Amino acid sequence: MTDITWADFYQMVRDEANKGNTLDEIIPNKVWQSLRVLEQNESYKWNEKLLQFTIRMDSDNPNIIRLPDDFKSVVSLSISTSEFNNCHRTLQEQSPDEFSFSRSEAPYGFWIQNNEYIWLDGAIKEDIEGFLWYNAFTLKESMEPDKTCKMLKYGHQALLGMTMQNLAAYCREPSWFDSYERLTQIGLKTMHIADAELRRASETASFGGL
Repeated sequence: MTDITWADFYQMVRDEANKGNTLDEIIPNKVWQSLRVLEQNESYKWNEKLLQFTIRMDSDNPNIIRLPDDFKSVVSLSISTSEFNNCHRTLQEQSPDEFSFSRSEAPYGFWIQNNEYIWLDGAIKEDIEGFLWYNAFTLKESMEPDKTCKMLKYGHQALLGMTMQNLAAYCREPSWFDSYERLTQIGLKTMHIADAELRRASETASFGGL
């Protein structure tokens, strides 16, 4: 089912509910709620992204990096002053208690503020290139009917089961919660197997560093 679109999936939910077009407005919202639960509870290989960035030493605050809107968590953060040609350093995530600025040493660590900003702990004395490898959420605006998503390829069963469970109260169909539990659990198992296979095929590891 590599070519399934959100329109196809919304139709699957409509067919399962068997209530005509009365749910057309609520279905996308319930699908997004279910998708966010699945992605919040697990970080799947297919949701990993790589972001390249440049820090200019003369910027207003070079120690702050604005995170993308779909950011969930860091896999690895690496920086280099040689455009990754000669050497680079993988930074370590720190807790607020550990974090402190150094005016003399280059960055060795970082702290994440409210999942919106990354703060670097060292002095930025020259321009720096960086790579942020991160786990991402699927954004609601990307779920247009004609678009697709890796979750539809690897996790449509779990997403369908959980969506129907989330529709149970709205549709006054309390039996749906139990009826679709089996489909949700089978789908979750399928997703975990797919995730493990993808990780074996392309090992998830941090960038090497100094």
